[in-house]
Amino acid sequence: MLRAMYPNVTVPEPTAFLFPRWRADPLYRGSYSNWPPSFVPQHHANLRASLGRLWFAGEAMSEKYFGTC
Repeated sequence: MLRAMYPNVTVPEPTAFLFPRWRADPLYRGSYSNWPPSFVPQHHANLRASLGRLWFAGEAMSEKYFGTC
């Protein structure tokens, strides 16, 4: 997928894979983001902001569809 997204960049083969099994983790048990009443749009913009080359993803990053899977 990365090679298709960045055709002019040499993307190396992966060295390892991680397949999380969230459903089997007793400490997880399927939680989703749920913002408190005091949460304002600027807080969400701060959460979604990139940190250099680090980008955050997932349902919590969607302003419209947070808390869903």
